[in-house]
Amino acid sequence: MSLYRTDTLAYHKSRPLFQNRDLSKISVAAVVKNLNMYMVNPTQVSPETEALRFYLMNHAFSELQKRFDPHEILAPNVEGLADRYVRSSSDSAVRMLFYMLMIITRECRHWKNHSATQAKIVAPYSETFKGFQSGIPGGSMEAVKYLRSNAPDIPMGEYVSAITDIFNKGSFQSQFGGKPWGVIADTLRKYVHGEISAEILMDTAWTLAHNNGPMFNKGMLYQQYSDRLYMILDVQRAGMIPQLINQVVNHEVSMPDPIVGNTAVEWKEAKDILGSCFEGYVDWIKVRELGAKHSYASYEAAQIAKHGSSGSLKGEKFFISPIEFVMVVKREEVEA
Repeated sequence: MSLYRTDTLAYHKSRPLFQNRDLSKISVAAVVKNLNMYMVNPTQVSPETEALRFYLMNHAFSELQKRFDPHEILAPNVEGLADRYVRSSSDSAVRMLFYMLMIITRECRHWKNHSATQAKIVAPYSETFKGFQSGIPGGSMEAVKYLRSNAPDIPMGEYVSAITDIFNKGSFQSQFGGKPWGVIADTLRKYVHGEISAEILMDTAWTLAHNNGPMFNKGMLYQQYSDRLYMILDVQRAGMIPQLINQVVNHEVSMPDPIVGNTAVEWKEAKDILGSCFEGYVDWIKVRELGAKHSYASYEAAQIAKHGSSGSLKGEKFFISPIEFVMVVKREEVEA
């Protein structure tokens, strides 16, 4: 039971999405039981749509925290915006948890502990885990079915820790397993052990990639990702997701309608509450200078033609977000 009024940010911040909770003692079998219920009528969602919505609503919630005291009673529309972020992100986190559990299990089938050296990797773990891992079938979907029908009755903490060790320390053929998968498994491990919250799990998960690109290409729960995911992540790195949606809505940036979906409506509702920080345009020059993985030269050219050059991060202001910056002070050499 919460000690806070439900129409305050303090209440929303106390909800499970934001809490680091140790789930390591929960049985894998119990988690898979819930996974199987979730998969009765499974749907596949667009990773781009989910990421775009998460980052938009995350940005909105962050702005609310800047403007309202945690215990201030919120107007219904403001409280509704906060509640929608928590609910949508919590639902997405359940999908992400199940997806990551399935894909690390099926990728783990590529590791075979035939040598004594390799067997040492799982030496600290139970015989139940060792027997389960060695029995994972070679086919990708067969491996998932194996998990769903033969889930080991061992703690989740042991399961995700062991698989993380296998990826990080085990020998794999090229393009399979290895350290990129170790990062994916370790992110889930951190969540299971209560080192990160569900919100941080979500914030991290969209960026996770294996040997051949983003992890959203396994045909379960998520549709195949497209290059638009890279754009969303590049713009998010610069803190300009609201501006991206603003430009999409105004047909200044191309984004397929199925990806945008209802996020455009949620952007409009957030803009009505938060105002100018949800308006404006993406500064593609800053997106590039902050480490964009893809090139957006045509958008840079259109930006300069319409708005002029924004300047460089090497100039007088270093932008943390579209509305926050610090001044860059240059040291001048003075002759003695």
